Amino acid sequence: MKSDLSMGAFALGLAVLTLMQPGFAGDEPVDTVQPVFIPPLVMPDLVVPNTVTPTTALPATVAPVGEVVTPESTQAIITALGDAGQFCARIALREYAVDCLSSRLATVQDSLPSTGEYADVKAALATASVKLNQLARQNADRALPRGIARTSGPNPQATRRALTPVDSAKLDQVNLQAIAILQEAETILLRSSQASEARRIPFQQIAAAVDSNKVLLRSL
Repeated sequence: MKSDLSMGAFALGLAVLTLMQPGFAGDEPVDTVQPVFIPPLVMPDLVVPNTVTPTTALPATVAPVGEVVTPESTQAIITALGDAGQFCARIALREYAVDCLSSRLATVQDSLPSTGEYADVKAALATASVKLNQLARQNADRALPRGIARTSGPNPQATRRALTPVDSAKLDQVNLQAIAILQEAETILLRSSQASEARRIPFQQIAAAVDSNKVLLRSL
């Protein structure tokens, strides 16, 4: 239930959703509202009431990526794309998943060069990020707050902006549209993989990493 937002301080193992002003007027936190803790993972051995439990940190950005295709750069992108889905899966309220993926894809593409072999990856992820955000906003649930999701611990990670929740009544339909957006990005990457032999396998692997994030949307 939506009222469960107020009970998150007794969570197990955890992402944080900082409540924002309703009505999407802005991203300034409401002074009188404490952060809400959303249980992202079930950690049976950890029960820490009224406390944020440290979690394993997720990379905020891709490791340095150059303009030439290398196994190291390709693996960094694949890892970051996998971490995007894992991060978003930690948010208990599924209404935030679509815009969470939008935010995390934007973080990945920001770390990629605008020129060189990986520029097409950057463009595909940027387009998908924008479309996912637009999809969430067009189907927003005004009864739920916008908020920033973050992990705790020594190396906390957070979404780059406040997330827009999707109306739960439209969630199934929106998730199908979000999957189609990821599919479009995957198709672009597979076509781009044909541009050179150097791109062929790496871009297919990156496309598969994008595809893996559909699991999050299908499981909701």
